[in-house]
Amino acid sequence: MTTATLPPLTIQQMAARSGFSEYTLRYYEDIGLIGPVPRDDSSRHRRYSAEAAEKIEALACLRATGMSIDEMRTYLAGIAQGHDAAADMVGLFSGHAARLEQEMTALRVRLEYVQAKAELWQSRIDHDQARELDAMEATRRLTDQLRGSITP
Repeated sequence: MTTATLPPLTIQQMAARSGFSEYTLRYYEDIGLIGPVPRDDSSRHRRYSAEAAEKIEALACLRATGMSIDEMRTYLAGIAQGHDAAADMVGLFSGHAARLEQEMTALRVRLEYVQAKAELWQSRIDHDQARELDAMEATRRLTDQLRGSITP
């Protein structure tokens, strides 16, 4: 079934489909990120349309990349503007990509540090002093890099 022919979804179904919790869906509605969700006339339960489901799934993808609520608002505003917002959208996504690159670089240093520590302890188990000295040097070098990346 395509999203276009999707029957209205309950909040539980929308949560399962998007990966957002029911709380998050209610919160995003409260802050106006996804707009008011129509209610069933008899039960007053939320019913998400196919259009809302597409929007929420797009937001879930953006959130999975670490995008902030403000950035998601900018994205939604750009969608509403269409082609006129293309330059703004390039800036939004390019800036976010640059931040992700910085995070990946920092994460690589943390990974290398943990691997060096594991190597240090393994070399001690193996009674390999040369490997231990190499691992200690790597740990020292990476410690300096980690200290440089910590901001007070």
